[in-house]
Amino acid sequence: MNFICAFLLLFMDEESAFWLLATIVEDMLPDYFTRYMIGSKADVQVFKDIAREKLPRLLVHFQRIDYDFTFLLTQWFLCLFLNQHPTVVRARSAAVSWPSGC
Repeated sequence: MNFICAFLLLFMDEESAFWLLATIVEDMLPDYFTRYMIGSKADVQVFKDIAREKLPRLLVHFQRIDYDFTFLLTQWFLCLFLNQHPTVVRARSAAVSWPSGC
């Protein structure tokens, strides 16, 4: 959550950032930041299923080098991809996908 919180604080005051973080965690991603992280695990599995269908050669390559990308996917999903893109892209994505934008 630290990436999400830090990103929100770039664009809004502390109270607004807190309430938007609460909305993201409790309403938009209710099963992501829990003890068993069921929501993020489900999304990782869906991503793997889609990759198996759409990118089979990539998965074969990962299997050949004995690489399980579950950890990487989990990090991406838990950070909402905020640590993967330039700030401008993150801000535009947030503005159109989060309630009240940034």
